[in-house]
Amino acid sequence: MANVYYDDSRSGFYSQEAANVIFTGAMARLYGWIALGVITTGAVGWISHQAGILESILENFGMIGYFVVLGVWLACIFGLSFMASRVPPAVAGGAYLVFTAITG
Repeated sequence: MANVYYDDSRSGFYSQEAANVIFTGAMARLYGWIALGVITTGAVGWISHQAGILESILENFGMIGYFVVLGVWLACIFGLSFMASRVPPAVAGGAYLVFTAITG
């Protein structure tokens, strides 16, 4: 007898095979977003290192500029965590990419 799973959000039953397909698709999308974030972080990090952006911020604004950048980064983290379930997926994805760019 096949295992049957109940899904409250869809008011229906899924077989083990259907549940595996749903899980596999979700994990593929998740790892796709993670890969895109890592690529974005690496690209922005490399470009900003070549351009000397952090050194320029430290020269012109000192440690205050560094802490402002750190504050923006932390605001992105908290903003993402609070808004992730309240906004459309495209907006959350865009905010994630902005966060990964700032991390770079």
